[in-house]
Amino acid sequence: MGLLELDFKIALLSAIIGGIIGFVSFVVNNPLLNVIIMIVFLLITSGIVKFVSKTKQEKGWWFSNVVIVFIFMWFIVWTIFFNTKIIG
Repeated sequence: MGLLELDFKIALLSAIIGGIIGFVSFVVNNPLLNVIIMIVFLLITSGIVKFVSKTKQEKGWWFSNVVIVFIFMWFIVWTIFFNTKIIG
């Protein structure tokens, strides 16, 4: 498995889990609890990625491939559901 293929799979995994947690945050509808849930699942996702990749990566790699993708996807999905609730 090439490094680019591994990066893509890890970013995709982070995006999928971030999207699911974004929907969960919409359902929970408690700002403090939403942030706690997001941080807990970000740490779980990071642990899964460390287990799957089995390679030592730099902090910048983790930040760009796991943290940023997860948080952006979480926020985007939550915002979409929140806005459809306001409009609809």
